[in-house]
Amino acid sequence: YSGSNSVVLKHKDETQYGSDLKIKQVVNLGEGAYTLSFWAAGTAADHDDDEWRYQQMVWLWGSSEQWAYLSNMYTGEKDGDWAKYTLNFTVPAGATVGEFKLSTRGHGTNGLFLDDISIVKSGSTENLLTNGGFEEKEEVPEGPTYTTALEDYFKGWARNGGVTSN
Repeated sequence: YSGSNSVVLKHKDETQYGSDLKIKQVVNLGEGAYTLSFWAAGTAADHDDDEWRYQQMVWLWGSSEQWAYLSNMYTGEKDGDWAKYTLNFTVPAGATVGEFKLSTRGHGTNGLFLDDISIVKSGSTENLLTNGGFEEKEEVPEGPTYTTALEDYFKGWARNGGVTSN
């Protein structure tokens, strides 16, 4: 959406349909109210498509586990092919969220493009995610693991095999 880069969750071919493609980031969220927002594009982001509707999800993992379908987060705001998604959520007293994950299990090889991802605590403007605009890339270390890949990857983000830079 903004800047030069975005990330795409994309099945390589029909044999991967239904497999879970995701990006994730460790984030330490304590008690309080938060807003998650991001922009998405591609046929996989077509909020009117019933096949897509329940295939894209947001997960917030920790002692306070929460999740939401992207289709329920659509704000109605569009800019060209991009659509904005927002989720307001609360981490209860004594609970924490330790991991944020965006995933797709949908069909199709044209992908779910994501950009400008942020989690902001109520009363603040600071994005608690690292590199939510995917503008910072890192060198790929030798011996890639689950959290890295053979292609360029983005600082702060872990991903599995079907996620690439765009």
